[in-house]
Amino acid sequence: MLYPRSVTYAIDSLSFLAGYEPNTFIKVKTIASELGIPEHYLGKIFTSLVRKKITISAKGPTGGVALAQDPAKLTLYAILEALDALEQIEENCVLGLNSCSGDESCPFHNEWGQFRDKLSSIARKTTLASLVKH
Repeated sequence: MLYPRSVTYAIDSLSFLAGYEPNTFIKVKTIASELGIPEHYLGKIFTSLVRKKITISAKGPTGGVALAQDPAKLTLYAILEALDALEQIEENCVLGLNSCSGDESCPFHNEWGQFRDKLSSIARKTTLASLVKH
């Protein structure tokens, strides 16, 4: 797994929300139940997503969370950026070495760089709307 579980949960949850009409608020409890994600953990993820303006939230009986952006325009790259998950792919060594560049590169350095660039390109082109399961 390239990303921590929180990133996977966030993408799954955002894809779930993208399946609803714009400005439809869904309870975190409902999302957690539907996707099999611990509710408390998902609540923390959505707190971060609200702060980063990926989602909005509303309190009360008709409240919950909703997407703050059009899922057809929101890219996977923007989501990863909001979750501070790009560093794991774009900056860190695949083997976890502290120094991995130039003369002190790991055995995977060149291949990882090509993979990283391809992954970044795909993430920039992939929208949240394209991840919705119909």
